Amino acid sequence: MPKGYPNTIENIRSRLILSENGCLIWPMAKRDGYGIVSYRNRRYRVHKLLYEQEFGLVPVGMEVHHKCDNRSCANLAHLKAITEKEHVHLSNTAGKVNADKTHCPKGHKYNEANTRTYRGQRLCRVCRREWQKLWRLNRLSS
Repeated sequence: MPKGYPNTIENIRSRLILSENGCLIWPMAKRDGYGIVSYRNRRYRVHKLLYEQEFGLVPVGMEVHHKCDNRSCANLAHLKAITEKEHVHLSNTAGKVNADKTHCPKGHKYNEANTRTYRGQRLCRVCRREWQKLWRLNRLSS
C-alpha cells in the first residue's frame, strides 16, 4: 500500500501470516513482542484492534489474553478477554511467579491478617514489625 493512505481493517488483516500452529502473525512493527499498527491516526496493538473490531470494546477491568502465548498473534480464535488477575495467573512472567507465592521470604504465610498491599506489592506484617523493633533498638543504642 503506498504511503499516505490510511490503513483499513481489511488491509491490516491481509498482512497477517498464517503459521503452522494456526497463529496469524503480524510481520511488521512490534513493541515488546506485540504487533503495532497505526489506524485512524492512533497506534494500536494489532490483536486488540482486531478483537475490538469483531467483539466490541474490551470491558473495563479485562484484558485480551493470547491463549497461544504468542504476543504477535492476531487470530481471534486464540484471543480471549479475561480479568487482569486471571491474565497474571495464565502468563509466564515474574508477576505470575510472585502471585503464586503463599509465604514471604522468611516463611510467614500471606493471608488477609498478615498481608498488607503497598503500591501493588504484598508486604508481610510480621516481618515489618520485626524490622521496626530492630530499627528502634539500633536507634536507641546509637
